[in-house]
Amino acid sequence: MVNIINTFHEAFTYSKQNIRRLLFIGLIAVIGDLNNILENINIPDEIGIILGIITIIAALILAGFEHGIIRETSNFNNEIPHFSWIENIKEGINVWLQEIIFCILPLSIILGIFLIAFNDSVLHDFIILLIQNNGIIASYALTDPIIEHVILLFIVAFILFAICELFWLISICRLAKYGKLREGLNFIGIIKDLNQLGWGSVLLWVIVLAIFTGVLTFIGSLVKMIPFIGHLIVALIILPFTLLFTGAATGFLYSYVK
Repeated sequence: MVNIINTFHEAFTYSKQNIRRLLFIGLIAVIGDLNNILENINIPDEIGIILGIITIIAALILAGFEHGIIRETSNFNNEIPHFSWIENIKEGINVWLQEIIFCILPLSIILGIFLIAFNDSVLHDFIILLIQNNGIIASYALTDPIIEHVILLFIVAFILFAICELFWLISICRLAKYGKLREGLNFIGIIKDLNQLGWGSVLLWVIVLAIFTGVLTFIGSLVKMIPFIGHLIVALIILPFTLLFTGAATGFLYSYVK
């Protein structure tokens, strides 16, 4: 059985074990965020393009590095891995490819829900009215049948998105473990892993992680309000800690899969 509290406790311990490595990750994040850090400086277009390319490379390296953290911690290795630039970029590309594939799923869900709603006689009239009034609907137009149908659609959408999120989480873990995209997209394997971990446990784990990262994001947005140095602090400290924490927590969760 998954010990949710323990995964986050171990992830927190893991994230602060090597301050030098954390700051080195932060340095890469700073280099990748130079466009935002220097946003108040007039930069020539040519330099802007170069910085954009650097941003993409840094993002790939960090994505691949976090992927390595998931692989190592899921195999009970509690040491922060070293950077392997080419390997990190390769793994980062695989992660991005898988993200693109999994983005198609929720988009398909949105399209499907819209088509269902549009073919429903009650919601069809409501959508037409919504379009005709530029999204503004008077309260008297919200009849009980419309409210009931909308609530039902939201419930269905929430359930489907929650399932997609769980599949995405385990797919990343499988990609890290096996190093192959086809394993990350092995839905039968994903379902088996979820059954072993417990769907409810994984969902609760995702909610806790979302709350924690949401708090860090909120703190980061406040820090960014400080001119120039705000972006620097976020990239140097908050972002690398978040990367280490989420990667380690994900790996420690997947370590329960036997």
